[in-house]
Amino acid sequence: MNLPAWCLVIAVLLLSAACGHDIEPGRTEETAVVVAGLTLNEVKETPIGDTRSIAGTIGSSDRSVLVARTDGQVLRIRVREGEQVKAGQALLEIAGNAGAARLREAESAVAEIRQALAASEAALMLASQTHARYRQLFANQAVTPQEMDQVSAGLEQARRERQRVAASLERGLAARDAARTTAELNILQAPFAARVVRRMVDEGATVLPGTPLLELDRLGAWQVRAEVPEAFAGKLTSGDTVTVEVPTLGRTFAARLTEVQAVDPASHSFGIKAVPTEDIPLAAGLFARILLTSAAHSAILIPAAAIAERGQLTGVFTARDGRLHWRLVRTGRQFDDRVEILAGLRAGERIVTGGIERARDGALLEPQP
Repeated sequence: MNLPAWCLVIAVLLLSAACGHDIEPGRTEETAVVVAGLTLNEVKETPIGDTRSIAGTIGSSDRSVLVARTDGQVLRIRVREGEQVKAGQALLEIAGNAGAARLREAESAVAEIRQALAASEAALMLASQTHARYRQLFANQAVTPQEMDQVSAGLEQARRERQRVAASLERGLAARDAARTTAELNILQAPFAARVVRRMVDEGATVLPGTPLLELDRLGAWQVRAEVPEAFAGKLTSGDTVTVEVPTLGRTFAARLTEVQAVDPASHSFGIKAVPTEDIPLAAGLFARILLTSAAHSAILIPAAAIAERGQLTGVFTARDGRLHWRLVRTGRQFDDRVEILAGLRAGERIVTGGIERARDGALLEPQP
């Protein structure tokens, strides 16, 4: 038998009333994680200086280019690049000019004149002895006055010949010295103890006076050269002391600025030169860093161990009201085991610096006993 629709509605109402109360929806309770044994520290501001590392190069404070002083052909180069040489050491020889020939001619002429001088001196001695004997004979009236006059004239002539040859020898010696000086120009010598930086000609090359031959760095007189950004303009003056680091040698030393140039508007930088304040064995061409520090200012530095990375994001865990909070921060430079925080933290806040691997965002801190 089919019941009418209104009978079904009444049946449903009676069933609901018989239940006596509503059914409550289901609920779940979330329990917060409690973390213990973390190290917390208060964030503080620390005065630091703005230190910049400027790339530089070690070089000699006295670099010289030796040039040819005569014409000719490079006969032999006696040194190699990088070799150390002593003052006065022969470095290069030039040939194919008249200098050596003139010296040989001058030396030959001097030798001939010396022989002539020896002969004139022998003739003078003989004339003097003859004159002395004739004077004695003349005193004894054994010779005529005419014979005495002839012997005296011979002595005077021998004296004049000796004087003429002596004067000729002086001129010959002067010519020889001049030829020797010219010939010495063919031998290039080191003006000081140095290291050969570069050979600028090859053997067999034809040179003229003024042609560059060799480039030398004086030993023991080192300097550091660098180009400094214009941000340091006006902050550096000659006489200031800077710190220089040479990574290859593992050495750090103090150096005194000897030259501070004007800013180049094209490169927006300026050149500086500094010399070590102590005797340090260096070598030309070594890479160096000049560490420049500006005036101190306050910054927030935290231990590098306090940094918590989340993917590409960098943050720290702060502690407030007994609970941990992960906070995004922006970092700057690193100073040994500390990191500069540029944004995201303020002085006086507390952060997790130890046990960070156990820290969780929103976790409760276990109360300290």
